[in-house]
Amino acid sequence: QKDELMQAMTVQSGQSRHLVTVEAVVSQHRSEMQDWRQACSRHESLHELTQREVESLKNHLAQTELNHERELQGLQSLTDVRSQNITQEVNQARVAEASSEASLRRIQRHEAELRAEL
Repeated sequence: QKDELMQAMTVQSGQSRHLVTVEAVVSQHRSEMQDWRQACSRHESLHELTQREVESLKNHLAQTELNHERELQGLQSLTDVRSQNITQEVNQARVAEASSEASLRRIQRHEAELRAEL
């Protein structure tokens, strides 16, 4: 009877050790699962933040492109106006040059006539 009691206590003790081991493994597993949940939550938060940053950068890029397009159009208009002004100035200079050449020829003819009279 004493041997049976000792044997029963040994089995019970072994079962207790096994139960403690199982509980420790379950506890460790729960702790790891909690760590994974927290890591997933942080990852999701970072992903959402990254998505917002990407959208913000896309919007900024679109606005920058629009601003550059407006600047380019303004510069093109300014260039067109300056080109027209330069063309007008060149044409005016050509007219003035032609007029000066005509005046020079008249003066040279007049000079030649005066020399002929002398």
